[in-house]
Amino acid sequence: MVRSGMRRENVGAMEALTVIVLAVAAIVLAAVVWIFLLGSTQTQTAAPDFVFDVSLISLSSGCRMVITIKNTGSVPIDSATIYVSGALSASIGGPLPPGRSVSSNTQVACQGPGESVVVEVEAQAGQNTVRKAARVVVQ
Repeated sequence: MVRSGMRRENVGAMEALTVIVLAVAAIVLAAVVWIFLLGSTQTQTAAPDFVFDVSLISLSSGCRMVITIKNTGSVPIDSATIYVSGALSASIGGPLPPGRSVSSNTQVACQGPGESVVVEVEAQAGQNTVRKAARVVVQ
């Protein structure tokens, strides 16, 4: 009889050990899934960031615009659209990798020297869009 009692205790201990092992395995699996989803979400929500420098030089038939856009974000910029006084003026195709710059030289409509003009740049990376503006004085 003593032996049969010891076997019951061993069976109980084995059941408890099985429950503990399964609980640890479930926690580890949940942690792996959570880390994967966290990394995936951060990649999808990474937004582009950039700085730009622009100059407008008055000509007899408008202005010459020289613009440089530098990608300061962590994702490549797929495209950039430039607006001068609200009108579409130029587009720059990508991809523009992080840390890199691109320049464009184009002619745009504007008034004479001393005029203040708003230049806006809209950068797109995947589904995310960032728009920045600056006031520029025509030279």
